[in-house]
Amino acid sequence: MDALTIDLFQNITVRLPLRAQQGYWNIIRALGAEGQEFVLNDVYLRTFAARPSIAEFVRRLTKAKYLKTARSVKKHGAIREKYYVVLKNVSTAPRLKRDGTEVQPKLTDFMWRAMKMLPPFDAHELVKVCEVDGRKIALDTAKYYLKCLHKAGYLRVHIEHTHNALAIYHFIKSKNTGHYPPLVLRTKIVWDQNIEQVMGEYPEFEEAA
Repeated sequence: MDALTIDLFQNITVRLPLRAQQGYWNIIRALGAEGQEFVLNDVYLRTFAARPSIAEFVRRLTKAKYLKTARSVKKHGAIREKYYVVLKNVSTAPRLKRDGTEVQPKLTDFMWRAMKMLPPFDAHELVKVCEVDGRKIALDTAKYYLKCLHKAGYLRVHIEHTHNALAIYHFIKSKNTGHYPPLVLRTKIVWDQNIEQVMGEYPEFEEAA
């Protein structure tokens, strides 16, 4: 996975995942606007990514029929260059397996989508509405995700928690940054995949003895 490395405190570095495929897809959509043809190199020259990463993404898109090979032109010897056209111009980058089939949404996808539509809610309600095809989110997972997103500024507390009731949250509409859910990394940093930015404050690290 392509990643961005940031230096938090001169001697602590964290590698943050980049939403690379959405970036590739935005470029592909622009290149293929109004039925225009493009080649792999057109995408490569507009990114800082490795060529194999882009080639694999284009291959999956072609298998899934989001792209089509319009023609193939002979270049040097047996090498041929493929020209592609966009067949399905959707705004969100498809998540595809190697064989071109759709990747099953993650549980955080369901939570992110639901909290943006719900009235003030608690973790119990979020778990209930996110149960899909027998896939159920653990209550502790939902509570932790909500706590992290609250600290990162996506949620505000509508009603504080008590000894016998969970906190009720309200989603801040202006924090709807896009389709992809915020990631909570093992360092407790919240990374917004849509705007490729750390949200909220950096967690506190204990100084080594």
